[in-house]
Amino acid sequence: MNKRTWVAIALILVAVAVAGGFLYQRAAALARVDANQLVCQAMTRVGDGSYIAQVTTVTSDGSKTATVFRQGKTEKIEYPGKSAWSMTTNGKSYTYLPKCNQLLVSEASSLLSDKDRTALLLANYRAKCVGMGKIAGRRAYVIALTSRHSSRPAKKLWIDRENYTILRTEDYSASGQLRGRTEMNQVSFSARIDPRTFALPMGKTVEPVTICQSCASSEFRGLGFTVAAPRYLPAGYLLDGSHKLHSTCGCGHVSAQFTYTDGLNVISVFETPRMACCKDCGMTKCDDQNCGIATLGQVTRGDKTIVVVGDLVPKDLRKIAESVQ
Repeated sequence: MNKRTWVAIALILVAVAVAGGFLYQRAAALARVDANQLVCQAMTRVGDGSYIAQVTTVTSDGSKTATVFRQGKTEKIEYPGKSAWSMTTNGKSYTYLPKCNQLLVSEASSLLSDKDRTALLLANYRAKCVGMGKIAGRRAYVIALTSRHSSRPAKKLWIDRENYTILRTEDYSASGQLRGRTEMNQVSFSARIDPRTFALPMGKTVEPVTICQSCASSEFRGLGFTVAAPRYLPAGYLLDGSHKLHSTCGCGHVSAQFTYTDGLNVISVFETPRMACCKDCGMTKCDDQNCGIATLGQVTRGDKTIVVVGDLVPKDLRKIAESVQ
C-alpha cells in the first residue's frame, strides 16, 4: 500500500474510534438517568404546572389541533372555530356543546392520589431513559414505559429537562402497534392566562346535563338491577372509582361503572339494565349498549348487560365480563 492509502485507513479508524467513544459516552449518560425519579416528577408536576400550548393529537381517525390552557390542576382544551371545548377543574369535567348549547358535567373523582397512581405505575411498568430529544424547542428526556406483565400497552414520554412537564406522548397498544401520539408544537410557561378562560357558560339558554356521578358501590342498590364487581382482573389493577352514568340517548336509564387502573392503562366495567330498545327516545338500542368498540367484552347476564372497555387482548376483556355475577 502507498502512503496515501495508509493515511486514509488511519483516518477511517480514528473516525470509527471517535464515533464509538461518542456512542459509549451517550449510552453511559442515558444509563445514569434515574427514569423512575423523572416519571415521579412528571406525574406530580401535573398539579403544579401553568402554561399555554398548541397541541396536536394523532390517532387512526386522523389528527386534531387544540390550544391547551393549564393553571394548577385546571385544564381547558379549546378547538379551532366554534366547536366544543372541554375542561377539568375541582374534581369535575365539563364539555360544552355549542350547537345545542349543552354543558355536560361529569364527576372525575378518583380513589387513588397522584402519589398512589405513580407508585402503582412504577410497580407495573419498567421506566427507562432511551434517548434525548427536542420538542417545541425544548430539550427533553425520552422515557419508555414497558409493562412487567405480558400483553399490556406501553407508552413513551418526552419529559422537559428543566421543569419536568410532559411535552409529548406516544401510546402503543397491547399488540405493540403505535396507537396515537400527542405533541406540543408550541408552549409558553410564562404567558398570562386570562381568568375568564376558565369561566363556565352562564344564562337561561345553557342546559347543564349531569351524565356521570361519583358514588360508593353501595349506592348501586337503587338502580333496579343487580350490580356486582368483576371477580377477575388482570394482575396489577386496583379500583380507582365507581360512578352512576345517565344515558345520553334520553331514555332515562342509569348504569353502573367500575373503573380500574394499573397506573397507566384504564379498564371500565359498565353494567346496564337489560333491554331490547329505548321506547322513550325511539332508538332501536340503548346508547349504553350500542358501543361498537366494546363488542368483544360484552355479555348479557340475568337482568343486565355487562360491557368492558380497555386496551387489553380480547380474551381478557371477555374474561372480565364473564366474571361479573
